[in-house]
Amino acid sequence: MFVAISAEVANDRRVSSRFMEDLKLPQHKIEKICQTRWLSRRQVIARILEQRDALRLFFSEEAKTDKTDGASIIYETMRKPGAKHILLFLDFVLRKVDNMNIEFQAEDFRLHKLFESLSDEYRNIMSFFVKESVMASVKLNAINPAHPGNYKKLKEVHFGGCCEAMLLQEPLENDEERFRSDALSFLVELCKQI
Repeated sequence: MFVAISAEVANDRRVSSRFMEDLKLPQHKIEKICQTRWLSRRQVIARILEQRDALRLFFSEEAKTDKTDGASIIYETMRKPGAKHILLFLDFVLRKVDNMNIEFQAEDFRLHKLFESLSDEYRNIMSFFVKESVMASVKLNAINPAHPGNYKKLKEVHFGGCCEAMLLQEPLENDEERFRSDALSFLVELCKQI
């Protein structure tokens, strides 16, 4: 979803003038996703969250005439229950990923601190879904993030404060378990790749 929004809005600046002014939102540009710039992903999501109301208005107008390729699909996706929940979750997790990537991009010599810094962030991410008893009793490198026996109950998995608040404000009803399961899968895959 955020790739399509980023591409469409970057090509059509009308969203920045009319809808952002009407909603009194900051006049920030929506960035394009860049495959070679990992840090751009969270920036795009954060900007979409910031400009979400203006984007929904823009794509609802565009969907009526379908002047913008895929406007109706993007609009329907943005309207789906859970769309904002996903963006909030990704914003939270990608902030952690960005912290690790920044360690690799530091200009000063930090090799002696790299392992400790990355281990701390990895431990932090694992603690969102791995049982406290496992985190406390097993060495970090011996914890298998793909082993379901290590997981907390789905309701206890942490998806970030804003996402958790959104789940309380706008419950997903029958879709909440699927949302939580998909987000858990994302965390597991992230830890496997780390």
